[in-house]
Amino acid sequence: MSQTIAITVSNLIFQSRVRAAALELGLDVAYADTPATFDEAMGRRPALVVVDLKELNLDPIDAIARAKAAGAAVLAFGPHTDAETLRAARTAGPDLAVPRSRFKTELPDLLRSLVAPRADVGG
Repeated sequence: MSQTIAITVSNLIFQSRVRAAALELGLDVAYADTPATFDEAMGRRPALVVVDLKELNLDPIDAIARAKAAGAAVLAFGPHTDAETLRAARTAGPDLAVPRSRFKTELPDLLRSLVAPRADVGG
């Protein structure tokens, strides 16, 4: 059974980038950009949750906390110009919180670094 990645990204360009990188790694994708779809995705026990810190339909800090409580790895990203939000995200405890520029350029490697170790444990 394939691992699932949940993405709280409503921006279609970023959605397609994350989806392509996830599929390349053999991951199933669950879209979680509304409260209802987030709850549904958490029910699938995702291995990784990608949180857009500028997601307007969800509270991203709450999404990080809930994903971590569910045992998922969390990759958060946001604009480098919003240091306050990045700081708040890091306080919520994601595995990684990176500026959007790094997210864009290193996406496949970031996903791989957070999912691959869990795949080897028999998950």
